Amino acid sequence: MNSLSQVEQRRFFEESVCFLKARYGEENFVYASVHVDEKTPHMHVGMVPVNEKQKLSAYSFFKNKSEFHDLQDKIYEHVKEKGFDIERGVSSDRKHLSTQRFKAVTLQQEIEELEQEKKGIDSRLHDLKMSLDQAKSVDEIPVKEKGGFIRSKTVEITSEDFESIKVLARSSEALREDVRRLKNESGVITREKDGLYREKCILEGQITELKRENRG
Repeated sequence: MNSLSQVEQRRFFEESVCFLKARYGEENFVYASVHVDEKTPHMHVGMVPVNEKQKLSAYSFFKNKSEFHDLQDKIYEHVKEKGFDIERGVSSDRKHLSTQRFKAVTLQQEIEELEQEKKGIDSRLHDLKMSLDQAKSVDEIPVKEKGGFIRSKTVEITSEDFESIKVLARSSEALREDVRRLKNESGVITREKDGLYREKCILEGQITELKRENRG
């Protein structure tokens, strides 16, 4: 790096930023800052890993332990193609836990958000059930039968009860549709939450394993 002119150093970092934006999405980039206060000029970059659901999810960016190794390979190939004569660095034997820990914390946050969302749906389902239970049942409406042998049998109810029946008829299908929709949403959230719990358990196992390796 120190053998490069300032112009070439700048181009090296610009090419690196272009590669990272293309790989992780320009919209997720926060900053890229070059530091020359140490022996070798280097760059710090910051990203906010927001997934397609607009949720913070480091797992969407770093799904497994090989991601960082692959990133180092690909960015090396990129700058090499751009004319920079560099050598691929040798990976350290010691493992870093910060990314795994960040993933675990992020997954826990997503789980808590889904739990809150499911609580809201469960509350809405309860309100719908109460609305149905509180509505006057058709079976409770007093009915007087008329007619019989000569003419067709008819029934007589009060105009107030007749209006109640019409209201129930109009609202019942809408309520049933709301219940079906909310139950479906609740099921989707439950499955998504279960998936996040599984991911979190895997990450916690990886953290334990990395701690064991680092102690070794």
